[in-house]
Amino acid sequence: MTNHNISEEELALIKQEAIDWLLLLDDDEPLSNETRQEFINWLGRSPEHGYVLKKLNSFWGNNVLAELYSPSGANSQLKGKNTDNWFNGKTTLAFSLASFGLLLLVSLFVSTGKQTFSDPLNGIYVTRQGQTQTYELSDGSKVSLNTNSKMQVAFSKDTRDIHLLSGEAHFSVMKNAERPFNVYTDNGRVQAVGTAFNVYLNENILSVLVTEGKISVAKHAGFEKIAKDSGAAIKADKLDLLGYMVAGQTINIDITKPVKILKEEMLSDVQVLDNDKLNNRQAWMSGYIIFSGEPLNVVVQQLNRYADSKIIIVDPTISNMSIGGRFKLDEIDKMLSALEKDFGLHIVYFDNRIEIGKKGNY
Repeated sequence: MTNHNISEEELALIKQEAIDWLLLLDDDEPLSNETRQEFINWLGRSPEHGYVLKKLNSFWGNNVLAELYSPSGANSQLKGKNTDNWFNGKTTLAFSLASFGLLLLVSLFVSTGKQTFSDPLNGIYVTRQGQTQTYELSDGSKVSLNTNSKMQVAFSKDTRDIHLLSGEAHFSVMKNAERPFNVYTDNGRVQAVGTAFNVYLNENILSVLVTEGKISVAKHAGFEKIAKDSGAAIKADKLDLLGYMVAGQTINIDITKPVKILKEEMLSDVQVLDNDKLNNRQAWMSGYIIFSGEPLNVVVQQLNRYADSKIIIVDPTISNMSIGGRFKLDEIDKMLSALEKDFGLHIVYFDNRIEIGKKGNY
């Protein structure tokens, strides 16, 4: 079953990419080590990539994936395929793909004979609840996706565009003045040439943290065009520059506000973080979460991004209690045990929620 966070449009894009890979894997030409690694990286973008590929492969009755992962298949580079189980001829293949409403895509490959990628790493990337993942893009830039996040990579010849669809990501950008690096949200854009920065989208609130170099922040009125293929750029309508930020600066803005107000907030609300707070904000990329005096309600809000069960504060008198500590992201239960032991709280577990109250009130 596919992830409910994946839209029909995004699922269709993953299907197209999966078909591209199946056609390439079924080619008589052996895979290069580089292409094989690209395929493995594509599979690792989200659970949906593997699910869709397996489903399409099963529909076509193909054993190419089994051969790819078998020891002999790895050495033979897919030679000696079982043609009894594979559709013979382009006509039958086109008929099968038409069942998925993708006959146009097949026509492209029938006419060219081979698959081409303008950028093989373009596409949808997703992390599950509690999962973090780092990806290296084709230009050498690196993206770390935080828990429950989703992005579309749409690199073109002239620009390096990413659409952050939900959640949080940190971008370490390779310098290339001729190809600006753009991170879009539904109404905002952060642009860099060679720098490192963090973008967190929480409903309408756009949080930007610059960890290296300089970036610009802009608002746009919507998308003229969302990239739907591996060579198309994202085109935003009516971009308004809001301001610039440098390393160590952070801001949280409601990107739906009018441009005039946002420009004023960019001048007045940008904060400068010291090295400790800067490191704390980036700790998730190393698998940790660090608190240094934040109120309990803020701590619970952060923990809920990673926890399988909803965490609720049932006693409002403890909401502003200051919390400190360093915890592993994949050890939520240990975090809660520490809160109970070190801060005088009481934790009660239910099937679908976790309640935090004051010890002695239960």
